[in-house]
Amino acid sequence: MLREDNRTIRGIISTLFELFSGVRFNYNRLFLHYGYFDAWVNFYNQAMVVVPLIIMVPGLFNLKSAITLGVMMQVYNTFGEVNGSVSVVMNNWTTITEVRSIWRRLREFEVKLRLCEKKLHSQITSALRG
Repeated sequence: MLREDNRTIRGIISTLFELFSGVRFNYNRLFLHYGYFDAWVNFYNQAMVVVPLIIMVPGLFNLKSAITLGVMMQVYNTFGEVNGSVSVVMNNWTTITEVRSIWRRLREFEVKLRLCEKKLHSQITSALRG
């Protein structure tokens, strides 16, 4: 008999800790992964602020081809637009993973449903023959 079905020990604290330790472990791991992902996204976004300026540094300090502030701002804004378009997947990653998770669960449910249908069909045909 499963511990969840045994009413006499259901409310005991040690049983509750044992039953929910897996859930607690999964949530801790989930929060840890979200923390890593958020740290990476924040680092990436901060790095993308500096990258166009690093690209423009040789032109800024070259006396033969002077880059004006207007040109620098145009390059900076253009880089920001391109970066925003490229990072659509990164900005929507949690939604993408949720949709993938739902899709996987539905596929697994459909597979189990087909197995049950086959089993029920075979039971019905064997009952009709016998």
